[in-house]
Amino acid sequence: MRRFLTMSRLQRPIHLVLDFDCTLTKHDSLHLLREIPLRRNARLGHYAIPVPEWSALERAYMEDYNRHQEATAATKRELARITSASAARSAYSQYLASRRVVELQSLQRAEAWGLFKGVTIDDVRGAAQAVIADGRLSMREGWQQLLCSVRSASQSKASIISVNWSASFIRECLLADLKQHGQDREDLSTMIERDLEIHANDIDGLHEPHGSSGRMQSKVHTSADKLKYLPLSQGNNPDYPFRQADECNPYLIYVGDSSTDFDALMAADTGIWLNPAENVEDAQRDCQQSFKPLQLTFYDLARSSGHIETPQGLAWANDFESITDYVVRLATSSRGPA
Repeated sequence: MRRFLTMSRLQRPIHLVLDFDCTLTKHDSLHLLREIPLRRNARLGHYAIPVPEWSALERAYMEDYNRHQEATAATKRELARITSASAARSAYSQYLASRRVVELQSLQRAEAWGLFKGVTIDDVRGAAQAVIADGRLSMREGWQQLLCSVRSASQSKASIISVNWSASFIRECLLADLKQHGQDREDLSTMIERDLEIHANDIDGLHEPHGSSGRMQSKVHTSADKLKYLPLSQGNNPDYPFRQADECNPYLIYVGDSSTDFDALMAADTGIWLNPAENVEDAQRDCQQSFKPLQLTFYDLARSSGHIETPQGLAWANDFESITDYVVRLATSSRGPA
């Protein structure tokens, strides 16, 4: 039996924060939200509300995105010429934040089309169970063990910060996956239902008698928005002087996979970039592509020692097993990374 399952209590407080799409899940899940209004229509029968094809939303989104790319092309070229690493990261953060208008336009379009009008929490739950059951949504292997390792650590906790459109859908997908794969553990289910903080957008009025008005609770759209909901770290970061770090805070780990996670990855005590590359060389190439035009460096988390001196750049992991091992090493060490 693996050591994170045999240990009774871990000692070092940790706050593990995870992205959802392509981090906890193997693939993007946003398009699967269409299953929610389809569930509503199956319940309403002849009172059903027409559901637009998701491809129409995607086409409209890409048109907005391409216009934004054209409008900010000069900004990206200028960013590539910045020689100071700190200044380049700051400029990159501002560039990522400018995408907010594109994401808001997409969310507002869903509202205008009445995509989620009348849906209930039962529709969300049914949609989550359906996409897990038929394999349209697959969770990354080892996610249950990762959350269990955090649950075992004294005064530790886990959170999710996602640009997904429904925090309720995220929670129901996790619960459905536990049941689907024979891991319906009461302690983990309770953690997900009661203790797991999920910061994401959501559908307003899911618990109302007649369902949602179709409006959205708008919270997280960009890398900068994720930073707003990121807990405070133990160590100071000169790139984010407005964040009041305190060594009494739980040690902050953030795990993400894309540029939307950039600020949270940089601001955490340990930022872990999750990428399925098979070796360091491929991972470095993918990293440069994901965060272009920045040139970020990283180290292999699986090969790191138990007492890591925090390097410049990101930690890289290609699976949850190495992250779980790191959490256990950190939680049981007499001191954390310097």
